[in-house]
Amino acid sequence: MILYKKVFRQFLRRLLRRGELAALTCDNIDFDSNKIYVTQSVCELKDKIFIKSTKTDASNRSMTIPTLMMNILREHQKNFATGEFVFPSSTDKNKAQAPSNICRIYRKILKMAGVKSSLHILRHTNITNLITNGIDIKTVKNRAGHTRIETTMSYTHPPEDLDRKAANIFEKFF
Repeated sequence: MILYKKVFRQFLRRLLRRGELAALTCDNIDFDSNKIYVTQSVCELKDKIFIKSTKTDASNRSMTIPTLMMNILREHQKNFATGEFVFPSSTDKNKAQAPSNICRIYRKILKMAGVKSSLHILRHTNITNLITNGIDIKTVKNRAGHTRIETTMSYTHPPEDLDRKAANIFEKFF
């Protein structure tokens, strides 16, 4: 379970939507190039699970992930993801997990850590962290799977110290 939580947490930090996370298959992982390919999503309607295309064409993307994450993922795949899906249903390793379960598990992890947050807030935080650490907006947009840069920008919440830094730059003109 600890390995599962590590893998789960890491993928969530990589900007996947919950449906994309649930639909991630072992074939979507390229260990040689440290990439994952987001090609589909899981939709849940009245207790039925459907595999569908991603939210937009831009959501259909590849994403490089760190070697450390790939090593954790390799262990996870060896011990848990033995079927088609990376985060499979608990009853069938070849069936997708319901997106609502993704949120439920995430809430359990947060409760154990004593943190109040939500899955979607994590996407906002990740996008903000990437931008404030100098990653260009187009790369962030592509990793987030957004069609428009304006959508990506609406996710950002710059920290107070950047506002102070902007004020200090402006002050140099006086």
